[in-house]
Amino acid sequence: MQRGDISRVARKSFLKRRVIRMPINKIKRLPLIMSIVLFAIFLAGIVFSCIFTALRNEKSEFSADISYYAGNIGQMYEHEDISYLGTLDGRVVAFDKTGEKLWENVSGEEDKSAVRVISAEGNRIYAAYSNCRIVVFDSISGEIVNVYLARSASDIQIIPEALKFCRDSEWFAVCGAYGQRQAIALFETSAKGTMQTPQRMQDDMICEAANIECFAFGDKADIYYANSTGRIYRVSADNFTSAKLVGKTESGNALKALAGTEENGFIGVDDGGILYTFDDEWNVAEKKDLHTDISTAIECGDDFLCKSPNGGVFLIKTETKKIAFRIETDADALILFSSLQMFAVSSEGKISFYDVKLAGRIETYSALVWVGAVAGALACLAGICCVLNVTQNGSEKFRAFFAGVGRAFWKNRLVYFSLIPVVAVIGVFCYVPMVWSIILSFWDYLPGVRSVWVGFENFKLVVQTQSFWQSCIPMFVFLLADLIKALVPPIVFAECLIAIKRKMFSFWARCLLFIPGILPGVATTLLWINGIFGEYGLVNQVASIFVPEWVSFNFLSRSSTSLASIIMFGLPWVGSYLIFYGAIMGLPTSMYEAAKLDGCGWIKRIFSLDLPLILPQIKYIVITTFIASVQSYTNMYIVSNGSLPMANELGIGTPAYHMYYELMHNMNYGTASAMGVFLFLFLLVATIINFRMQSDKS
Repeated sequence: MQRGDISRVARKSFLKRRVIRMPINKIKRLPLIMSIVLFAIFLAGIVFSCIFTALRNEKSEFSADISYYAGNIGQMYEHEDISYLGTLDGRVVAFDKTGEKLWENVSGEEDKSAVRVISAEGNRIYAAYSNCRIVVFDSISGEIVNVYLARSASDIQIIPEALKFCRDSEWFAVCGAYGQRQAIALFETSAKGTMQTPQRMQDDMICEAANIECFAFGDKADIYYANSTGRIYRVSADNFTSAKLVGKTESGNALKALAGTEENGFIGVDDGGILYTFDDEWNVAEKKDLHTDISTAIECGDDFLCKSPNGGVFLIKTETKKIAFRIETDADALILFSSLQMFAVSSEGKISFYDVKLAGRIETYSALVWVGAVAGALACLAGICCVLNVTQNGSEKFRAFFAGVGRAFWKNRLVYFSLIPVVAVIGVFCYVPMVWSIILSFWDYLPGVRSVWVGFENFKLVVQTQSFWQSCIPMFVFLLADLIKALVPPIVFAECLIAIKRKMFSFWARCLLFIPGILPGVATTLLWINGIFGEYGLVNQVASIFVPEWVSFNFLSRSSTSLASIIMFGLPWVGSYLIFYGAIMGLPTSMYEAAKLDGCGWIKRIFSLDLPLILPQIKYIVITTFIASVQSYTNMYIVSNGSLPMANELGIGTPAYHMYYELMHNMNYGTASAMGVFLFLFLLVATIINFRMQSDKS
């Protein structure tokens, strides 16, 4: 090679280093750059999640001190940034957004009747009292400008429960109780009355019905109301005393709220959480099941503000047909009012005010939270890649691992693809509930009622629950007994059956031993409770033969005998003998012949030959029995009639029973999930140790 050729080779090598190695170095920095970008997105997701959490219970700017009226609040209403408070002693109080009291007035009646309903139209405030009066106040000065009386000349009187205005505000309707029935009365807003001579309702402006759940104005003064059976009727101002059936809900459930739409149709929601959209002829145009029960629903602009029977207030967006947000309250909470700006909820003697528009944007923020979560997962993956690329050795191992996995997957692709449905089913029905239970352990959660992050409070509560840890004593007693019951009798019976030489006798013996295992577990438990250990059970009957003056008693109702009696359930405990019988029968006969030639007897052969060779089956029974015993609570539940205090008194309460009782009786999903996490960790550690011991010995 000449000198010029050498220089050309050197230049090519230099260019190769400049062109190839430099991009490779940049590529190595790519995971770091990706991790930084994705981690920034992850932090943004955390910020949005914090905003989302804050918005869930975001209060309005209204901060009036109404402690003076505590326990005396009957109704509230908000109109044009002014909140109006109606008391049980007949007062109407106006507050501005700063909390300053603008005015206070009374109905002028001596009996101080409670304010039942407050509504507003224009610059007028309508307050309906329990004495059938509707007093109209000026929203600025608080002076009484008009008085209506929901009582006709024929002494038909309506105790107001709801008040609504028609679209042109020329009429308003009052719905309330009329004896054992309900009625709707129609009034003209232009009619005049005074405290001494209020404007009475006319007999021909009254519509009597049964179980009116809600009503809404249609065209002009037409009113549509729904009863408890889901039927919808129409009454017109021309013939207000006569109602005409126009439609009904498909479910037959009662509508809790009804409102008109811009397309001259109507929209309503029933107590089963089904949102109906009706056309102008009252045919069901659209139906959406929201999967939640509703006890109360009121209009909030074009939407519905609802309350769950078990607590919790939520907003149904009629445009999107979805639940926009949920505010956690107790079961006795009351929705005092709702408007386009805010709504108020009375709970546990306190009134909370919430901003509707601010809370209505929760859907947007919640979507961003999911974006942040996905970005966080990607950021973690990118960070792992970055760390592995720090060292050449780590990078090579990383690439070699995935290359090996890829080759193995492609080589056996048919097998792996066939496993996808199985893995998917296991993931959905096993791992998803498990992960969800772990997540719930960090929340104070009740479906449809509350969902509050509490961190490790549930775990602290479980640690401080003395009865839960005391229940570990009977759990270990049952565990030891179950292991003995699952190993000793089945192995003995299996060896005895193998020693029987006559095949027919062995066949019938196996059948007789297996038949009790066919019976359902609950039926077997009831049999032992009533037929064996009961007051008139077999044990007492046998004892009375040998002891004539024997006084029969229930073994399961005494703390001294209840634990031992439950341990005896299922005697003679031969459920797993078929596993051991099959394992011993599968052993080579040559080994038995060699042992016989060496003078090995039956007992010695069992301990030196059979038991060591069936050790995998024994380990399987140990693992399954261990898990089933720790999770068992059925027998204890039946014996104690579902009462955990009784079970603890008898000494048979187990941690699994505590978890069940906390969930089903106390409805504490978070605490029950925390108990489940403790049991899961205990079983996980025990199972890992067992598998580790098995692998080491093998």
